[in-house]
Amino acid sequence: MILFLIICSILFFIYVFFYKQSISDYTILQLDYSQKEKISETVLEKTPLIIKNIEIPHCIQKRSLLGVQRFADIFVGSCKLSDYLNKNECILQISKELETFIANETGFQSYINSNWLEKLHTNPLSPYISSIESKLSFGSHQLQKTLAIYTLIMPIESKYTISLINPNYVLSLPENWRTIQDLETSGKLKFIDVIVRPGTLLIVPPHWYYLMKAEENGGYYSLIEYHEPVSLLNRYLEKN
Repeated sequence: MILFLIICSILFFIYVFFYKQSISDYTILQLDYSQKEKISETVLEKTPLIIKNIEIPHCIQKRSLLGVQRFADIFVGSCKLSDYLNKNECILQISKELETFIANETGFQSYINSNWLEKLHTNPLSPYISSIESKLSFGSHQLQKTLAIYTLIMPIESKYTISLINPNYVLSLPENWRTIQDLETSGKLKFIDVIVRPGTLLIVPPHWYYLMKAEENGGYYSLIEYHEPVSLLNRYLEKN
């Protein structure tokens, strides 16, 4: 029994070690979705990965959201979702709970479970210990940190500029980094801008920092987080 516990402890620390690993440069890998069988292997390189030519699910396309009255009438701040999607001026104020609710109610979460979960598994035990979460996010967003094993970002409307900061440069971040909305005016931070359009998906490894900037009004994107126990534990510790 003691030997079993020792072996489990060693395996857990190895698991945590690989979760904490990161590369030191700004290499960006690319795949076409027709090469989807290579995704699970490529993401293990711990570098951001762009996947091109992805078909946006019908359930979260603009016309689908506008076509369902209960979605169109949701208030997302100073306006309804229908007004925002039609590019009217709007001061956005939408909770993470509502973003998750929309992903669930549109059927997007079911789509993710069926089409992406197994592509992101990291080891033979992953089918038994993994989970995946999704939400629809609207507009631009200030600097955030990836806590999941993999964070998937897919623009649905509008081109997005995603600014990425490698975790090796975390010491350059100010204490108030969560309030940063423009890295160009935030001192001598080393970052890279990645342009992502609808039909393209960006997979970001854990511990990276990213900032979302929509290029036009009415922009929104899906945010998908793939978790295993170590990332769920880390998320809990970071938020408490």
